[in-house]
Amino acid sequence: ELMRGRVRHPGSALGEAIGKFIEADLAATVRQVAESFDHSVHPMTLRNHLGNKHQVDIVVSDREDNPVILIEPKYLRYKKHNWDKGSRLCIAHYSIPFNHIADVLEQYEVQFRWGEKDTQTPAQAWQRFCQLSEQERERIAAAITDPVRQAVRQSVETILRSDPNAPKRVEAVELSIRTSEGEHLVYSFDSVSEAIQRLLTFVQGTYLALKQDEMFWLWYTGPGEYGRPVLALRTPWAGVLGPG
Repeated sequence: ELMRGRVRHPGSALGEAIGKFIEADLAATVRQVAESFDHSVHPMTLRNHLGNKHQVDIVVSDREDNPVILIEPKYLRYKKHNWDKGSRLCIAHYSIPFNHIADVLEQYEVQFRWGEKDTQTPAQAWQRFCQLSEQERERIAAAITDPVRQAVRQSVETILRSDPNAPKRVEAVELSIRTSEGEHLVYSFDSVSEAIQRLLTFVQGTYLALKQDEMFWLWYTGPGEYGRPVLALRTPWAGVLGPG
């Protein structure tokens, strides 16, 4: 078990342990809200549109076990580690300041501020953390997540109360194109019209390369800024391109 015995990298072990306690605390908060709407909360392995699998730790599912909300708590000590599945999947981010985490831990005599090449401080901090009782660790987790807990609770409740069939105004469009050469092109736009213009430019260039016996279809579901799927491109060599 992580909390027992010696570890080679005490700083990483401490960060991992704190991350797990944060995840457990937030999962309990989310579960409390979700179950009041007859939804369940559990980890799931999901596949994106490119076929890549992602393990998501907190998934809110409806009665048919369809995922409704994905929540991915992550502890990142350095900004260089920010490119992770959470940053790629999330629509909203809730950040807990590092100094807040360090201040909470220092109340329990766990030093959490050290230089990148300092090996003595993390070793002492890990040793002290292992001496804490389960109740103390739970109180630490609750104190650390306090700045974001209510916001997460409100977000989950707002989503579960909303009508998924209600019309929505499109605020942004992401166009994802996968070509026959294995390229994956992603473009972001502020409006549907801009996305359509870019796609038509791409189609015009693609059409010139198509053989006479090949076909393509392009459709747009409107009107105006409403409706989904917004647009899609189908070719015999690349399948369906774009959202929808």
